[in-house]
Amino acid sequence: MNRFAEYGLPNRHPQALLMTKAKNAIRRYADTCGIDVSFSNWKNDNVNGQKIGCHGFVTNQATGKVVYVCAPDARGGTSMTFMFREARSVSDYGGAHSRNQWSGERTAESLAEGVVIELTRPKRL
Repeated sequence: MNRFAEYGLPNRHPQALLMTKAKNAIRRYADTCGIDVSFSNWKNDNVNGQKIGCHGFVTNQATGKVVYVCAPDARGGTSMTFMFREARSVSDYGGAHSRNQWSGERTAESLAEGVVIELTRPKRL
């Protein structure tokens, strides 16, 4: 039993995309495209003991290009999709130097497609 059970919240929001599902979707899509990827600094986002999203970095092993991925707070409703952008390194959380891009739908597969397409583009940073 988690320590926030007294509030009646499940330990995972029903619409949340957590890191394991996101990483598995990205790895599957990258494998079908023949791209070798690695994952760094992935974490689930928790609020009051409830998992609501995740964030982390994906690296194209062949080119060294890094993409930051953020599955935002699921409590915001179904209108928000998942964000990703090019990063300078696996510790670059800021976005002043690159533009945010959004997945077409709020699904792990849509996120994976967008991330892998970004990983195949030439480095801009």
